[in-house]
Amino acid sequence: MIKPRQFFKITAPRFHIENNGKFLTRTSALTFTVSGLGQGLSVLNNKKLPKDDRKYIFCQEMATMGINLVALLTFSNEFGKWGKKLAEKGKILPHKINAEQVKQYMSEAGKKALDSKVQSKISTHIKAASVAATILGQIVALNVFAPIVRNVLAGYADKRSKQKCKNIDGIKHIASPVMPATPIKNEEQVPATMFTSTLHSTRANDMFNSFADNPNKNLQELLDQHK
Repeated sequence: MIKPRQFFKITAPRFHIENNGKFLTRTSALTFTVSGLGQGLSVLNNKKLPKDDRKYIFCQEMATMGINLVALLTFSNEFGKWGKKLAEKGKILPHKINAEQVKQYMSEAGKKALDSKVQSKISTHIKAASVAATILGQIVALNVFAPIVRNVLAGYADKRSKQKCKNIDGIKHIASPVMPATPIKNEEQVPATMFTSTLHSTRANDMFNSFADNPNKNLQELLDQHK
């Protein structure tokens, strides 16, 4: 069985502890991975939510975690390299150190000629520049790049969902059953709410014709006759 100290000796170099910028990137990625998995599992275990909602939210959490990890690793590494190069080329200088001394430090022969304090100061400065650029890369990745990508993907998913709903509504409209026409035999079979205006119009015409034929007949008799 591997002891904790042996496990640390084997695992620690993979996180680049000697390189502060890379170490910060690896630990940040590990943090986002554990956090994303924890949120996803908590959603799956939430029995109060419907099953379909749990699946949807879980997939959303995994997609968010993936986008954050890709953005974090890409921007952190690239910005870290960029900051390190600026320091090594003397574009960013520490206090009381000039570009010639940095250039001398980057060569094996010139490095030995420098004072140990100057070497230590330049080495610390290069690591600090890499760390600062790595942090800047993380800020850009998580607060600028990742939200833009998530919004674009969410808009695309929403558009596809709406199109799918329209297609389903169209299919329902086409496949909706049509009630067959029922032949009407007499007036007694006609519902009270159907053809009301037509029946009233017919009866009014009959009453008018009867009144025209018998102008002396009482109006009440005509109404009783055509009820």
